[in-house]
Parts: sequence; structure tokens; C-alpha cells
Amino acid sequence: MSKLVYGKQGQVRFANEDEKREAMEYLARSADIELRFERNDEQGAWTPEKRIYFHSSQGVPECLSRNWTAGTGSVVGRINAADLYDEVKELRDRD
Repeated sequence: MSKLVYGKQGQVRFANEDEKREAMEYLARSADIELRFERNDEQGAWTPEKRIYFHSSQGVPECLSRNWTAGTGSVVGRINAADLYDEVKELRDRD
């Protein structure tokens, strides 16, 4: 069984393998997401942040939208989980 819980506080959770597969397929291919490495440590935060930004809610699987926090401006939601970011980045870099 693969990893189903992501983030230092377990803030991203997939109920099962099917949900995770659906999420990863979307994250690997969607043009409506942005992977952003933010150097917040340069502004006083403890560490840099790895975030997944969603620019549209259309077509986003529920297993992702229930795990995001509110975005601002053109960002409708975001996920802050470095381990998930790393897996998605690896998938997107392959394509």
C-alpha cells in the first residue's frame, strides 16, 4: 500500500488508493495548477514552503479540494505539503 497521508500535520489525506490515483493523475497533467517553491525563510519564516496552487476549481477531484486551504487573488485553493509537492514535481518532470 502506498502513502495516503501527507504533510507534517497530516493535513492531506486520501481515503484509499483510488482517491490517491485520481489526485495524482490530475496533479500530473493539469494546466490549472502551479508548483511553487517559496523562500519564506528569507522573510523570517523557519523554512521555505513547497505549495501546490490551484487556479481553477473546475475539474478538480473532490479528494483534492477537500484538502486545500483558501487561496488569494487568482488562486482558488492551495495545498501546503512538501512531501506531496515532491511526488507531484517528480511526476510532472517526467512528462
